[in-house]
Amino acid sequence: MRCTLNKLFNNRGLTLVEIIVTLAILGVVICPMMNLLVLSQKINSEGEKEYSVIQAAQCYMEETRAAGEIDTAAFVYNSEEMCYQRAIFDVLDDCSAEIRVIPDNYGLHYIEVDIIRDGEVINNLMGSIVLNKKRLDSSPAFQNDRIVILSDYEVSHDGAHHPE
Repeated sequence: MRCTLNKLFNNRGLTLVEIIVTLAILGVVICPMMNLLVLSQKINSEGEKEYSVIQAAQCYMEETRAAGEIDTAAFVYNSEEMCYQRAIFDVLDDCSAEIRVIPDNYGLHYIEVDIIRDGEVINNLMGSIVLNKKRLDSSPAFQNDRIVILSDYEVSHDGAHHPE
């Protein structure tokens, strides 16, 4: 029995079979780890692309809001959709952007920014801005920081408001 234990714990070196078994075990452990590294790189790359798309949409939104008025040289009025539109190509590698400014009541304008890849909207950002503020401030509908709808009331000589 002692002889077999000496053979089992022979410390003179490694045999070729032991080296091959060790490499096989390491290969079985390392291969899935490498696949995980490749998978995590793909996920990080997709996240980075999505982040850059969001940043591009935010940039166009801020650019449109900072203008303070609708730039008719850049925006074209679409009478069917009743909005101003602007198309920008080559935003990112294979994306384009479509910006719409939709007028609403009292100078409020809605801004929609779509980032498009292969004809599909991959990101949509919406916001709003009040344009033509000077015209609104001088409007009789805004008096003493209150909104007065003149079409609904008739002002009598005594200063009281009476419904029509």
